[in-house]
Amino acid sequence: MKDQKTKVRFLIEDQYQTKDGQTITEVLAVFPDTYEKSGFLTCYAHLGQHSYAHTDYLKDLKPAKEEQYKSLKEELENIVGYNLQIL
Repeated sequence: MKDQKTKVRFLIEDQYQTKDGQTITEVLAVFPDTYEKSGFLTCYAHLGQHSYAHTDYLKDLKPAKEEQYKSLKEELENIVGYNLQIL
């Protein structure tokens, strides 16, 4: 089902600076069509890969910009095999 697209939103989970002044942005991919009555959505991150996050946690996260989620998008498409529709 390579033609079927999976809806995804990329959200900033954390952002911090290293000792040498480099800004690190941790991005979370959230799949809104996976909502369960318990309030959880399937998500994906570089570390930990597939997991779940509650909507109460996600509601305060800000959308990531394309340059911030680019590597996570590439991982999802090229390694995991998703055909993404970015919301």
